[in-house]
Amino acid sequence: MKKILQCLGTLVTSVLCSYLLWLLFYWLTPYVMGVGWFLFFVYLFFAGGLLTGVIGSLSTILAIPVAYLTSNNMVAKIINAIPLLVFGYCSVCLPWGLNMEYKLLQYIIAISLSATYLITFVSLLICPFSIDDDK
Repeated sequence: MKKILQCLGTLVTSVLCSYLLWLLFYWLTPYVMGVGWFLFFVYLFFAGGLLTGVIGSLSTILAIPVAYLTSNNMVAKIINAIPLLVFGYCSVCLPWGLNMEYKLLQYIIAISLSATYLITFVSLLICPFSIDDDK
């Protein structure tokens, strides 16, 4: 019974965490894609790791309950992967699906956003499998 509850809790938590990250990226992507060269260089030189640090901290906070729920349960770890793959794919496609004219700057930003989104969801995907289950 404990394993079934772990699987259900993992599914609910994983869907919620994946949706919250996707929602953040869905809200953030149009604003970031619309910046000009000046704001791009300002971000690059002055705030060059702030967004990455915030997203990394957020994904770590979201991974803690999932890692706790998937301990000693391989089925729960696999169930965790399904929503992460779906929402991760949708997030990586976000910068490329906007109805806008792409220039060099938009291609650079879209590639960097896709890489950030991909790394975030892959780290959340790998986290439960890399945690040592010995307590």
